[in-house]
Amino acid sequence: MSKVIYVCLRNPSSMAVEKDRVKRVCDNLTPDNLDPHPAIVTANDNVIIGIFNPVPSIMLKASSVCLGNLLGSPSEWHQLGSKIPDGTYALIRGNSNEIEAIADYVGSRTIWYVHTKDLFIASTSQRMIIAYLGSYRPDRNVYSWILSTGSLGPGLSWDKRIKCLPGNSRFILNRESWTARLEQGTVRFQESNLRYQDHYERLKKAIEVTMNSMRIDYAQWALLLSGGQDSRTILLHLPNPKKINTLTWGLKSSIKVKNSDAYIAKKIADYIGCPHQYYPTDISAHLSLRTLFDRFLSIGEGRIDHFSGYADGFNLWNKLHAQGVSGVIRGDGGFGYVPCKDEQDVRFRVGMPLLTDFVNLTDRLHQIGIAPNLLPHHLNRKKTESIPLWRDRLFHQYRIPSIHAALNDLKLSHVEIANPYLSRRIILEARKLPDHLRTSKKLFKDIANAVNPGIDYAQYRSTARTKDLLNQNETIAFLKKEIRHSKVLPNSLKNLLDKEMAPHPNKIRHHMNINVLGFRAFIIARMNTILTKDASLL
Repeated sequence: MSKVIYVCLRNPSSMAVEKDRVKRVCDNLTPDNLDPHPAIVTANDNVIIGIFNPVPSIMLKASSVCLGNLLGSPSEWHQLGSKIPDGTYALIRGNSNEIEAIADYVGSRTIWYVHTKDLFIASTSQRMIIAYLGSYRPDRNVYSWILSTGSLGPGLSWDKRIKCLPGNSRFILNRESWTARLEQGTVRFQESNLRYQDHYERLKKAIEVTMNSMRIDYAQWALLLSGGQDSRTILLHLPNPKKINTLTWGLKSSIKVKNSDAYIAKKIADYIGCPHQYYPTDISAHLSLRTLFDRFLSIGEGRIDHFSGYADGFNLWNKLHAQGVSGVIRGDGGFGYVPCKDEQDVRFRVGMPLLTDFVNLTDRLHQIGIAPNLLPHHLNRKKTESIPLWRDRLFHQYRIPSIHAALNDLKLSHVEIANPYLSRRIILEARKLPDHLRTSKKLFKDIANAVNPGIDYAQYRSTARTKDLLNQNETIAFLKKEIRHSKVLPNSLKNLLDKEMAPHPNKIRHHMNINVLGFRAFIIARMNTILTKDASLL
């Protein structure tokens, strides 16, 4: 539920002044529907740490801070040079000599950073960094990625000065010389020469050990339970599953739809005997589209366009915060993915299609004033990679840190998050599997089915689809008006959207939904306004 900003000044400064600046930066993040816990701001040895909406699970010691969930009880988490812990977290630790910003094994909790000749800033919020810097320098390379994927793209930030710390890496600053280096581990899939049963036992044990290593207070945490395999398998592997609160959300009508996520999740909770609550997230009839979209973008910082799950105006997450729920357990994983037939199919499946992959945009890019995007070199398919291997490497290197992390950001202003399947122990085992045991998550499904009590998996989603919400006349009219007045979008793009956005657009394979394109253009325009305002805070 918390976000952090960590500032290290090269030269001495008034700590009282800097603490006030950081306090204002923290308070600026407060959503209009949230009554947060008072911010924590500390200052010591030219290091200022600000924590927005702090919760009991946060670890803060001297010039070190950790948000998220560490597995086990690593007592030396704050000491530079000590073993990097397992878990899903953002960790920044320092002393009088050095500072380390450490990303977890797959970058599930994004750390953004800036290193200049005068200061170093690390934060889980781009908005906090921009507000502290007092200026905003847009990176227009982001625009192509927002339009093609609905996300910022691989490793990019709204501001060209802000860098994203990759998974399994650490940024180390020498405070005396003010020099820095980035140490990054490789993402390596290497099949182990093992029998099926050996792979099965190793992955099963990794899951069991991880679940038993989570240190959470069941009274303050909840499991996000769907009707699928991932969250159910977490529940069935928890040491005391009857004690954990579970929750599901979606359309109000979905709870009555047999074999929907909502329907099946309740059956599982009833079978286990654990508390369960269903939260409707239908679009709020009491809030304007302006309020709904602004809240979505301000809280999520425009990192993702998946609006439908938050169409209630974050009422669900505000309720959890008010009820004292400090964290939720999610079932994001990296066990493998769906079958893909070729490289273009891989890009679409993992959520990183290029603008040139869309049949109805390829010949029009020059007309709308947007440069085509290209995969960065490290994400291109290697000669030695099969289609399934490349698919899963992109899932680990792109989808988890860019898409899943962005979706988690939407919740982190209200609750903390633990993602046990993304532990180093589990991910390492998944990367040793042969292609056929990763495709369609074959091996994980076998493990899940072995503990399943015989309750069918859900066949229907319970949440609305963003495309459906964007297909409504009121939404289209609102977006068109906002786009017309934008000063950052090319006129040719604005004209195309004004002409072609309409209800019931064609649903053709590899065609960009024009209403979705319009929403993404709106995100670009509105985030420029939000970030420009942040830059004028201090």
